[in-house]
Amino acid sequence: MLKAEIPGVEKNDLDIQVHGNQVYLGGVKQEEKTEKDANYVYRERHYGEFSRTIQLPVDINSDQVKATFKDGVLELVLPKTESAKRKRITIS
Repeated sequence: MLKAEIPGVEKNDLDIQVHGNQVYLGGVKQEEKTEKDANYVYRERHYGEFSRTIQLPVDINSDQVKATFKDGVLELVLPKTESAKRKRITIS
């Protein structure tokens, strides 16, 4: 399982990709702040892209990856491929 805190980002602005033993997380963070007074309106906008590639010790079965995003926390369940799982060998 992989957890990433990504506050201030909507789930539609996230890009998640899995290839072999690498997980790519990317997205866009947008924030707007407005203050109003009788004599002025102050508006500030922040915009930025981010990306991160995380290398794992084993290959991942990309067809079975499950992702949830709640309260700014992304949680990925990353099952190993069959070839990455340990197998017991019987001795004849």
